[in-house]
Amino acid sequence: ILKNEASISASGVEGYIAGIAGKVIDSVNVATISNTGASVTSNSVNATSETDTIGYVAGLIGGTKRFENNTSAYNAAEVSSMGNYIGGIVGFIAENATMYSVENEGAVTSTGSPYFVGGVIGKVEGNLTVYNYIRNTFTDSTKNIKGVSYIGGLIGLANASVTITNASVEVVNKSN
Repeated sequence: ILKNEASISASGVEGYIAGIAGKVIDSVNVATISNTGASVTSNSVNATSETDTIGYVAGLIGGTKRFENNTSAYNAAEVSSMGNYIGGIVGFIAENATMYSVENEGAVTSTGSPYFVGGVIGKVEGNLTVYNYIRNTFTDSTKNIKGVSYIGGLIGLANASVTITNASVEVVNKSN
């Protein structure tokens, strides 16, 4: 089990800020991973185009090559950044991902003009397979997911296939 209960804040850096790990070079393979801290905030350089490689901010993992959890992944912290690749769970996944029981309850907001913003994943390059459920259930109606392009309640951009197997998919604002 990997768990964070503290807030994370960074300024003046170009990216890779997250509740558990900013960047994982190869792969994340863990049973249970969660962040119940108040916030993950990056006041870094503002992204100005989709090719800017600044950002990678998320509730759990900023960026990784591959991601797999086999029990649950959960984030309750608000995630905020000026850069690209912002996600409630993972900012950027370079290859494939397999996710079981994934939920983001934290608001995902941008303070600039980012690309690739998702309630759960900012951008995934490879195939994504989801089991059990994938949910974005943020609780503050005043904080909406926003950016310039590639913005989604669950995934900002999936560059390959997304397979939902015996799973429910939910995007809910609990405050309404």
